[in-house]
Amino acid sequence: MNRNPPQVRPDLKVCVGASAGGHTTELFALLAHSSWWPREVVAVTTLEILRPQFEQLGPTTVTGECDRHRPWAAVLVLIRAWKFVRRERPDVIVTTGSLPLAMVCAFVKLFRGRVVWVDSVAQSDDLSMSGRVVRTFADRTYSQWPSIAARHAGVIYAGELL
Repeated sequence: MNRNPPQVRPDLKVCVGASAGGHTTELFALLAHSSWWPREVVAVTTLEILRPQFEQLGPTTVTGECDRHRPWAAVLVLIRAWKFVRRERPDVIVTTGSLPLAMVCAFVKLFRGRVVWVDSVAQSDDLSMSGRVVRTFADRTYSQWPSIAARHAGVIYAGELL
């Protein structure tokens, strides 16, 4: 693993995001072990109850939760994700995933931003469905399992977050 942190432009607008549960735990573990993060970021999450935790990082937007079994909820999340990205215009998003964050990633990419996707450690058999979709346009896709990274072109194993 490269121990030299990348140089981060001071004007770089970084977005971090995660859904509830393990996704949030993993994102905050990543942030805690990374000394090179910009001091202020914009954040996006899926539940209002998580807002105070994410607001410690910077201005936070809540998109709501959805999955492929609730199409109307997905439409609402899609609209909120669009509004968030259009307003904030992040240069890069770093996320530990889920469908709502995959939507945010797609819009970040549409606005010519960079996407870093870290698939959940819970996905021990294969990439998550959202991870498989985002992998097709992400600038970096990470799996926390070496066997999964070995099976998917362009997927990187760099260790576990938990």
